[in-house]
Formats: sequence, structure tokens, C-alpha cells
Amino acid sequence: MCCARSEDSRPWVDAVRSILGQFNEVALNRAANGGPPGWIFYVTDDGGTVDALDAVKQIYGDFPMMIAVTLTVVFVMAGVIFRSALLPVRLLLSISVPIITVYGLGVLVFQKGALDNTSLFGEGVLKKTHALYWLAPIMSFSILVGLGLDYDIFLYSRIMEFRVAGYDERVAIMKGVQKTGGIITGAGCIMAVAFGGMMFSQELVLNEFGFFLCFTVLIDTFIVRTMVVPALINLIGTWNWWPTKMKPVTRDENYLENPEDDDPMLIGDEERSGVAKSGGDGSVNTHSSPMQDHARAIDAEHDRLAGDDPFAHGRRPVETASPAHPISRMTVDDD
Repeated sequence: MCCARSEDSRPWVDAVRSILGQFNEVALNRAANGGPPGWIFYVTDDGGTVDALDAVKQIYGDFPMMIAVTLTVVFVMAGVIFRSALLPVRLLLSISVPIITVYGLGVLVFQKGALDNTSLFGEGVLKKTHALYWLAPIMSFSILVGLGLDYDIFLYSRIMEFRVAGYDERVAIMKGVQKTGGIITGAGCIMAVAFGGMMFSQELVLNEFGFFLCFTVLIDTFIVRTMVVPALINLIGTWNWWPTKMKPVTRDENYLENPEDDDPMLIGDEERSGVAKSGGDGSVNTHSSPMQDHARAIDAEHDRLAGDDPFAHGRRPVETASPAHPISRMTVDDD
């Protein structure tokens, strides 16, 4: 029985096991050939150090498989839900940036001692050890993937809504970032503060765990979602939605003058109704696309054929132009 307790015990244990393995092989071969049984040697200790080293080795041996399975399930689900073949590829790039960055920072801070002379992460914690606790990266990986995926899907779905509404990719990206920017920033700051509280703990594992979560959220919120994701979506262009076919572009950034209507979830009913909005000074907002004009002309023609009086119920006629009807008459409520 041999004991191993120092922080450098892993190489020592491996070396001793290699030597003992040679003796064990000789004893087993002799017994197999009918010789007298020999002694079988193994390495252990009374404090569990060797068993812990074996557990760490086994867990990190399975860690790549855990990463592959997690990312495969996530990317396949995202691609199926959004019907996009290239979305998983883009997600791999955008999710990898904060995770790789924060793990690199963790090595720099905790292993290389870049902040040993500060008390930012619990007084004295950084000076006690120059190593990462083995469980912290394992525990944090799946959570980091979930945090990055959450903000990414939220932004991507908003951009897709504007693209479905008829905007091109560039305008859809601008509007999607503008609509979700405040929500993502606020949520990211709240989560960073919550996770950052663990960095003041005297327990190394909590200290490192809080560091990974806090800085991943900050990098994801202020760098990845504001620059990396919009840049990648704009770079990929129309291939973002492949094999889904998007309808032709019918709108640009000047499509709606009223900011309250600049939302794909709110404008559908108004377009179908053919009713234009009146400004505060009594003027009528007629800024619209050919699709709107054509819908309004059809409604106006329907009212005319039905014998609807344009002056009934306080309504007044308004002339609009459309590709199908050069001049059509429609009605607008004064209120």
C-alpha cells in the first residue's frame, strides 16, 4: 500500500502503476503457465487521494463526449425548429466565443496568477492555489451553453420575424437588435450581478464557478449579441434561412413613419383593413408600400360595389394609387 497526497501526485501514481504493472504481468503469465501464484500489486491510500485522481481522469476522459452530445442535441433542435440548415453552424461560432474566452481568462487568473495582488475574488483565495478546481469547468459548461443559446435564439427569432414581415436581412438585423437590445442588456446585467456574488466566496470552487458564469454573461451580452451575432447573420445573408424560402423584400427602413407600428406583430391587421392613420394635425399618413396600396384599393372597390356611402358615419374619401388601380377611392375614419 502506497500513499500519495501532494499536488503532483498524478505523475507519481502513473509512474508507480507502470512499474507495478510490469511485475503484475510477469506474475499473471507465470500463473497462466502453471507456475506458482505470485503477488499482485496495486496503488491506493487511506485518504482517497488516488481514488479522486482516478475519478478526475475518468470524468475528463468522458468530457469530450459530453460536449459533443450536448452541442449535437442543441444544434439539431435549433435547426429543426427554425428550419435552417446553417443555423447550427452559426450557433457553433457564436456560442464558442464566450465559452473559450472565459475559460482562457480562468486559466490566466486562477492558474497563472494574473490577479494575485488584488482582492477582487475573495481576499487570499487567489494566493492559496495556482490551479483550476477540476469540477468547475465540468459544472459550468452546460450552463454556459444554455446562457449563450438563450440570448442568441431570442435575437435570432426577432430578426427572423422582421424578415418574414418583408424587410431585407440588413434592415431586419438593425430592427431586431434595436427591439431586443434593452431587454438582453438588462437581463445580462442582472444575471452578472447575481453570479458575481459567488466570486467573493472563500471557497475556491464557488469562486471559480461564479467567475465563469459572470464573465460569460458579460461577454455574451456586450460583445457577442451586439457585434458577433449581427455580423455573422449579415455575412451569411439569405443563406441564414436555407432551405426555407422567404418572401420577396417589400419593405425598407423607411417603411413606417410611426415607430409604434414598426413591429411585425402589430401591423398585419392594419394592412388588411385598408385604413390609414391620421396624424395629430389631421393629416393622413399615406406612406405605404405597393402591397398596402393594392390592399387598400381592393377594399375601396369592395365598398363601392357594395354601395357603401363614403360620407356615412363621419367618413371621408381619400385617393390612393396602386399597380392594379391607378386611382382608387377609399375611406378613412376621422376618429
